[in-house]
Amino acid sequence: MAYTPLYQQPGFRQSVPSEGTWQHVPKDGFGGITWRNADTGETVVCPVIWYTLPGKTYATSLRFNAVRAEQSAERREAEGMPWSAGDAEKMRQDARRLRAMAMLCDRSPDYPAGSIDFRGLSDPTTPKDVQDTIVTDIEAGF
Repeated sequence: MAYTPLYQQPGFRQSVPSEGTWQHVPKDGFGGITWRNADTGETVVCPVIWYTLPGKTYATSLRFNAVRAEQSAERREAEGMPWSAGDAEKMRQDARRLRAMAMLCDRSPDYPAGSIDFRGLSDPTTPKDVQDTIVTDIEAGF
């Protein structure tokens, strides 16, 4: 069978359309992500990018990054340099933020990650005090 690039697949889209309810269609050995519209039956094929992944898959990657941030924080503290404590604290805050984002993904595991409202946690311009408040609310179940 001849190879067909993903962008030439029938129904190729760069991302999942925002209108309608989309369900992930698992396929083995396939270089893209397939989504089916529950209302119309339309099928689209998307590249594997964070915002086209199902929420549960993106949550797994967020948790992996949170663990790595915690490990980096521990390594920084062990260095004992004057700036290490500040770096370690920032890394721990980042790990907490990533875990909160994963919790939001857990609430919508079958939706595309790009359609999940991360409440500004994925925006690097959101002030840290606002992020802390949002994370606390998510951890409390709001």
